[in-house]
This record gives sequence, C-alpha cells and structure tokens, in this order.
Amino acid sequence: MGALFFIIAILIALFPQNAIYGGMEALKTCANVIIPSLFPFFICTRVIIKTPISDKTAKLLSPIMGPLFNLNGYSSIAFFSGILSGYPQGAKAVVTLYEEGKCTKTECERMLAFCNNSGPLFIIGAVGAGILKSPALGHVLYIAHLLAAVTCGIIFRFYKRRDKNIFGKMDIFPKNKKTNFGIIFSESVSDSVITILIVCGYIVFMSVFLTLLEKIGAFFILEKYIFQSSPFSKGIIRGFFEVSLGVKTLGSVGKLSLLKLFLIGLCIGWGGLSVHFQSLGLIKGKFSPKTYFIGKALSGLFTGLYSVLILKIFPIAIKTSAGTYPDIKDTWQKSLALLAYYLVFMLSLRLISYIKEK
Repeated sequence: MGALFFIIAILIALFPQNAIYGGMEALKTCANVIIPSLFPFFICTRVIIKTPISDKTAKLLSPIMGPLFNLNGYSSIAFFSGILSGYPQGAKAVVTLYEEGKCTKTECERMLAFCNNSGPLFIIGAVGAGILKSPALGHVLYIAHLLAAVTCGIIFRFYKRRDKNIFGKMDIFPKNKKTNFGIIFSESVSDSVITILIVCGYIVFMSVFLTLLEKIGAFFILEKYIFQSSPFSKGIIRGFFEVSLGVKTLGSVGKLSLLKLFLIGLCIGWGGLSVHFQSLGLIKGKFSPKTYFIGKALSGLFTGLYSVLILKIFPIAIKTSAGTYPDIKDTWQKSLALLAYYLVFMLSLRLISYIKEK
C-alpha cells in the first residue's frame, strides 16, 4: 500500500498542473455542494442523538425496526438521516449511535450494510433533473434506491443472528439526560466541523488521484482491454471510483435504455470508492467493513434491478435529455405506492414471524 502512495506522489511531482486542477475541481464541489448539503445534517443528527427526542423516536419506531431489520429503535435515526442526507451521513450516524451507547457493535455492523445511502438532493436533483433532464426519472431512481436499502436491511437482519436479540428491550440503553442545549449544540458543531473536513479531504485526494489516472491513460487501458471498448465502459470504470463522475459519464452516452438505467442505478447504489474511503475514515476501525462492502455491492445491484423493474411494471412516457423513453411518464408516483405496499407487506411478514416466535 505504501508503494501505491509513493507512485501517486511521483505522479503529482511529474504532473503538478493536472494535480492542481483535480484538487481545485474537488474544492469547488466541496464548497458548492458537499458542505452546504451535509454539514447542517451532521449537526442536526448529532443534536438529535444527544437529546431526549432520540429516546422518544427510538421507542416509537422500535416496533418497525425490530421485526423488519432486527435492530432497536435508535437505528431509525441512522436509516432516515442516511436516505435524506446522502453519503456518508448514514455511516456518521451509525458511529455516533455507537459512541453514545445507543446500539451494539453487531447492530452497527448490520446498519452499515443499508443505512449509508445516496440522498434525494443528488439522485432527484443532480442525476434526474440535471444529468437526465427528467425529475420524474430521478424519483424512480430514488425509490428504487430506497427499495434496495430496505432489501439489504432485511437480508442483513440475519447477520450474527445468534447474538442476543435486544430490539424489544429498549430499557437496557442509557437515556439522554437533560443537558444544557448550548453545550450540546456547541459540541455538535465542533464534531461536525472535523467530520466535514475529513470528508472533503477524501474528496480532494480522490479527485487528484483520478485526474492523474486519466492523465497517464490508465482508464483508456481498462476500457480497451478489459471492457472491450464498450460505450458504457468509461462510465462503469469512473463510477467504480466516484459515483457522480460515473453517473455523469453514463448519462452522456446514447439514448436512454433499460441497460443504461440499470448501470446508473448500479453506480448510485455502489457509491464509489471515494464514498467508501470517507465512510471507513469515519468508522475508524470500530466495526468490521465486511458487511459494509457486501451491502453496498448488493445495493448497487438491487438499485439497478428495481429501477428497470419499476419501468417495466408501470409503462408511461418520460422525457429525458436523450429523447423520450416510450411509456414511462409520472412513474414515480406509482413507484411510491409500490414502495409503500412493499414495506407494509415485508413488515407484516416479520410481525407474523415475531409473534410465532413468542
């Protein structure tokens, strides 16, 4: 691993202008997108977890999180903050819950498999409205991503299932005491500043790294000899490293097709190595990364599959930057209903199973 960073240092010395360009582009992204969208969520999540409202939320949602995901009610904070804010807020919330004694190590490893997700700002705004010129298609991708997260959560409910089941025993976790709100807010801001700097640091480094790989022709070699110059190869390779770069590249290739939609969903669900490094930097070795990486790989697969499935089930027309895809308009509204039915159905199955076990 040290040799790799030695090579990167040499490349920076050989191509300083390219390295500076990559770093500057990343800093613009941090200033215009990452900090405004993530920093407030970091503060809010920290405040929620450290105040009594988290105890009430946990008690309210425990009957859902327990039967469905085999987790206690506090895990709902990580799940909802992840799907509303985006990468890597879910991972940060999991770490905070563990540090505050709200979840066990096994529960946190389960949560890492499905709570760290892309948010609506990126999927609906940047991908749907921005790249594909279709907010409706952005809604389809976002709902597919939610379905993928729920599916991964149900799969990983069986992870270390022999461990003590505590989702119905909320009283074993410490309750938040009434503390001066000014102290809580101040600590939350300080912690969030450090976290956002870590996230931006990873983004800058990965941007420089990818720019240098582009300069020396590494992507060209992969595209030509591994992917046999497929029109989607450039987007797949870039998406493996960085989600927004991959989705942007895929979005510019040809007309909309089910394969193209599947690959965009795959990139969104996978998240990219840049996001994974950010998340692992926040985890700091507290948990096994195994469930995290398996969960993200499955999330990518399920997001792509659900996106295609939704458009096959509800055929109505959507206008995109590449023209009109036949028969997919206003699909997101019906997709939302499908998501609701799916959640109710899976929750009912788990409740029946839980009652029988009792």
